[in-house]
Amino acid sequence: MDPERPWQGLRMIEDEDARAVFDSMVKIEVGEGTKVLFWWDRWIHGFAVTDIAPMIHALVDTRTRNKRTVSEGLENGRWLHDINGELNFVGHLQLVHLNLAINTVQRDPSNPDCFSWPADPSGLYSAKSTYQRLCLGDERAPYASCIWKSWALLKCKIFIWLAVQHRIWTSDRRAKHGLQDRPSACYTCLQDEDNFEHILVQCGYARQVWHTCFQDLALNTRAPVVDDTFLDWWIETR
Repeated sequence: MDPERPWQGLRMIEDEDARAVFDSMVKIEVGEGTKVLFWWDRWIHGFAVTDIAPMIHALVDTRTRNKRTVSEGLENGRWLHDINGELNFVGHLQLVHLNLAINTVQRDPSNPDCFSWPADPSGLYSAKSTYQRLCLGDERAPYASCIWKSWALLKCKIFIWLAVQHRIWTSDRRAKHGLQDRPSACYTCLQDEDNFEHILVQCGYARQVWHTCFQDLALNTRAPVVDDTFLDWWIETR
């Protein structure tokens, strides 16, 4: 394993929802056909082979599906040799239908393949535009803008975003996931349970840190008290 690339060898997890959004929206204009996958991409008038002839698609091995380009597949009808197995009557009908659909695709081998993404004004695919599509209709967290539009460092924003959702690895979360038998006491005060609310605002040490910071920065801001919750205090204070 290359020590400079520790992620190599990790199992890649494909987000099926994101893949479905991408497949349903990306528009492909086939040119050379060297960047379009014959068996996977939606290059046949917006449809993929599996949409037109699912029985034919099932008879092609995974390795070939993942490698065969349109350029290779259309060369001397090479795609027909990718099909392994016997076809019944319905399979033959699907094969005829697929062959007809492929023959009606207009392509210009002198131009490169063109991919356009209508979800973004630029026509270029971006993870942000896909994420926005997936989140359409979802309720936005009221504290999202307070966190992500602040002037804090990115690592601070990420920490707070995880913290307000109780997803930092305090002892109560570790116990919940079976990483320890039971929640433990705060490592600073050794009194109350070590959890998100305690370590950020309810612990006496945490409150003293807030008070000292505000005092040194000459900010006329109320430090948290023992009964405060972090999110309510923080939104009010900011």
